[in-house]
Order: sequence, then C-alpha cells, then structure tokens
Amino acid sequence: MSTNKPLRVVVSGFFNPFHAAHLGLLKEAARYGELTVIVNNDKQVLLKGSCPFQTEGERFAIIDALKCVSYTVLAKETDRTTVEETIRDIKPDLLMKGGDRTEDTMADAEREICEQIGCRILYGVGGWNKDNSSSLLIEKAAHWYNAKHMNDIINNTIKFNFDNCMLPHFFANNYINFQHLKNF
Repeated sequence: MSTNKPLRVVVSGFFNPFHAAHLGLLKEAARYGELTVIVNNDKQVLLKGSCPFQTEGERFAIIDALKCVSYTVLAKETDRTTVEETIRDIKPDLLMKGGDRTEDTMADAEREICEQIGCRILYGVGGWNKDNSSSLLIEKAAHWYNAKHMNDIINNTIKFNFDNCMLPHFFANNYINFQHLKNF
C-alpha cells in the first residue's frame, strides 16, 4: 500500500465569468492531484480594469460546486492582481497555468514565490481556446443588452452604468444552475 500523498495542485483565476475553457483547465489540473482553486477577489477585478460581471461570492460558489475541485480559496491580495501571498500560504507542489499562459506572460512575483517554496509550474494546461474568453463573453452580453435596450437608453427611461459595466444581476444569477455543477 502506497503512503504517497497526492500532489497539491493550484490554479488561480478571475473566472469572471466562468466558461467552458475554465472548466477544461480545472478538470485537467485535477488529474494531477488534489486541486485548490484561488479565485481573484472583487478588488482585484477592479484593479485589472475588468467588468465586474459576477461578484466574488458568485464566482467562488461556481468553482466550489465543481466536483473536480477539492478546495476553493478567495485571494487575500487586495492591492494587486497577482496571488503570490495566497500561493505562499497554500504551499502547493504544482501551480498550473491555463492554455493562454506561458513563462513569458507569468507574473514575476508568482514565479518567484514558487521558486522559494519549491513549487513547480506547468503552463498551457487545458489547451488554447479563446473563442469564449471571459472578456469576449462580457462584450457579447453588453452588446446584446445595449441592442435590446437601445431605445430605452436613448429615451433615458432606464439607467445603465457604462463606466463600471454593471450588467443586469440576472446574468450572474441565472447563468448557471449551481445544483448541477457537481456533474462535471
């Protein structure tokens, strides 16, 4: 009988919004060991300059509901978009970066903390599929919303905060039925 512990694997991301390529990344990462997912918090979404499509609580709940995920952690950093302190606290054996990430695009701070704690880094996990990136999905939703409500917007009968890109709450609440996510 083997007494080897499973590898502690970490993936981090904004998952704003969560999409099929994210699911592929997480499912592949889980094949390597016990998967912990770091979800970037709301302050980091704003620091990144992204549209806060879903709250950190909603994104956390989606990730946490997946059966391929052992643990879900909210990033502790609030003054930057990187998660090196959270990685240091978890002390993973392996940090996995998605299909669009390379050594050249990885944040130096995260690379350095991985070197300090002896964590290996694997790039390109889950393949490269930007057909439905989070940014593209947000853009499609905003375009649909703008087209659908253009007359109301022109007539100033509804208010839509374009500066902060706050999309209607029903997108986040009705996009995924959390009860069925454990089937993936």
